[in-house]
Amino acid sequence: MKNLKLAVILALLTPYLSCCTGRPGGDAPYTSADSDMRVYHVYVINRNIHTGLVVPVNEISKSRITALKYFENASYIDFGWGEEVVYQTSHETFCMDLKAVTIPSSSVMRVEGLNISIDSLVAWSYYAVLFRLTEDEFSGLCHFIDASFTRGDDRGPVKTSERSGGDIIYFQSVHTYCLFNTCNTWVADAL
Repeated sequence: MKNLKLAVILALLTPYLSCCTGRPGGDAPYTSADSDMRVYHVYVINRNIHTGLVVPVNEISKSRITALKYFENASYIDFGWGEEVVYQTSHETFCMDLKAVTIPSSSVMRVEGLNISIDSLVAWSYYAVLFRLTEDEFSGLCHFIDASFTRGDDRGPVKTSERSGGDIIYFQSVHTYCLFNTCNTWVADAL
């Protein structure tokens, strides 16, 4: 059901996207042949049951997304969003999943710094969809992502846990998770 909802949303956005089959089209912003406008590549990816956004690390994303300060050496950042308990556990159960979708609950942002080629990331994902965003659209997306983090007393994002030696960090999110507000909804809202 979640993948069907995302497929419908992506179909509605077809004029703005290109599917990643074969060569994804480069890592950095480029100048379109049709104009002098810069275009930024952002990927919607699906791994396992979670859908997320892969954003390049550049001056815009670093200035707009506070959590990037923890990932100074990354080329890309994989942002995911999900229910706080289920998303952070490695021993997920049916009861946990059922509770997550039936009772509105707190959520977390999963942030992973990546230093692999975009081709490898696309090949590793169940599916990947490339969005080509203008600078204003990319800046707005970065603002949406940053606004998804709960802020601590220092105005920075609030860490809840770390994995893989700090390459993956979970942060408290301002959003509430439920059946009608999942990672697919979060990605659709972001775009």
